Amino acid sequence: MAGYIMSLNNKQSLEECIKLGIYSTNLSEPKNNLWKIHHEGTFADYFGMKEGDNIYFFIDRKIYGIGELITVKHDCKYWNYPGADKPENYEYKDVKDIMILNNKNNIDNRCFCIFKSYPNFFA
Repeated sequence: MAGYIMSLNNKQSLEECIKLGIYSTNLSEPKNNLWKIHHEGTFADYFGMKEGDNIYFFIDRKIYGIGELITVKHDCKYWNYPGADKPENYEYKDVKDIMILNNKNNIDNRCFCIFKSYPNFFA
């Protein structure tokens, strides 16, 4: 069983994650149609995720809860939209009809994972 540390900006972000049971990394845009090392590391983390792995949520150096990855349909992690794995910059208007996390603010959330509380959160 693996564990992944997720750093959040604020408690509001945590509350949204808990409500949806979904976590997604806010990625910076690729430069010159190339992924940078930090993008590749993030994707490698997601590729390695499997059902039963833990995710730990931190805000300001404090743990606020543990989640356990769960499978929904076929897996516990997904691309947010077709082509999200390509180092191209997309406009929301061009992918909004095919996004899973369908919000203008989620255009840079290329992939996401699904979890349940394990055992609970402190928000």
